[in-house]
Amino acid sequence: MKRRTVAVLGLSVFGKEAALGLTTHANIDVVALDYRKEEVDAIAPYVARAAIADVRQVDLLEREGASSWSAAIVGIRRHFDTTALVTHFLKKKAGVRTVIVQVNSAQEEETIKVLGADLTVFPERDGALRLVATFTHPLLTEIVDLGGNVELMEVEVPAHFIGRSLRELDLRSRNQIYVVAIRPDIHETAGRVEVPPNPDHALGAGERLMLIGHPENLQGFLTSLPQG
Repeated sequence: MKRRTVAVLGLSVFGKEAALGLTTHANIDVVALDYRKEEVDAIAPYVARAAIADVRQVDLLEREGASSWSAAIVGIRRHFDTTALVTHFLKKKAGVRTVIVQVNSAQEEETIKVLGADLTVFPERDGALRLVATFTHPLLTEIVDLGGNVELMEVEVPAHFIGRSLRELDLRSRNQIYVVAIRPDIHETAGRVEVPPNPDHALGAGERLMLIGHPENLQGFLTSLPQG
């Protein structure tokens, strides 16, 4: 599998967690940049490269190899002017294919998308929406906005799905959503994530379905499930 380099610019809580999460993928090399020495030193043992850097200096980003990055995550939360400058450089000058940007407001989100950001993350809003969605339906354990009107959703196997196969349920035709993986019961330590899922696998209690599709189709599927 081809290796990719993903840069994380700004080691706020968001940036740090994103960087550490990416290190769990064997084919991704993480480059972490921040102006704070203590943050850089803390993450250095876990990433391919960590450096003290003022990311406002676009020539420095060029020297760091920005044009070769597969993706960049911009987590400069308290300085939107810097966020805008860096985003514009990464997309328009360096040609980074995917740029993900942390924002603090809907206005920032709108502006940064005009500058070329492929995906935005608004932690307070996104976290609140996930929390509300979880309370709305008890089977929902996770929902992720992938951008481009696509979401990834994780739901516990409903009671009336137990013992039935994906082929029998035919969610693709009935709900216009796709099952991309089956995760084992969280209490099953020997279980493995099944990717791609076996269409003839009989679903078991406690297993979780990883679903992908248009948000409206996923919400329609949730609404169709029994609440009690």
